[in-house]
Amino acid sequence: MIVDAAREYLGVRFKHQGRDKINGVDCAGLVVCALMDIGITVPDCGDYGETPNPAQMLSIIEKSATEIPRSEATYGDILWIRFSSQPQHLAIVTDIGMIHAYSKRGRVVEHSINDVWKKRIVKCFRLNGECEK
Repeated sequence: MIVDAAREYLGVRFKHQGRDKINGVDCAGLVVCALMDIGITVPDCGDYGETPNPAQMLSIIEKSATEIPRSEATYGDILWIRFSSQPQHLAIVTDIGMIHAYSKRGRVVEHSINDVWKKRIVKCFRLNGECEK
């Protein structure tokens, strides 16, 4: 369910702290909005800078999801990704690979998870109870 909802955002522009299809979404906004679109309210935090605080981000993720081994990540799970030393990006696992709001592309994209992306994945999470896929 979350993947179908997230796919409704494909092509929506990237906007830092964005939380809607018209104005745009960021990586956290995509996850939050996709869940809200299927009727699930999750904790959200809109007071983060251009470089999110990893500890704050992890704290919010852990309120709605449980960490799983990377090798067990499957359709609808959440990926926590790093581009530099600290993880600060979220994506959703799909049958193609992953979907995320990617600032370098300026929009929400879906693509395969190649070796470069695999190395960036720090943790994987499965949504809890009412947050299931």
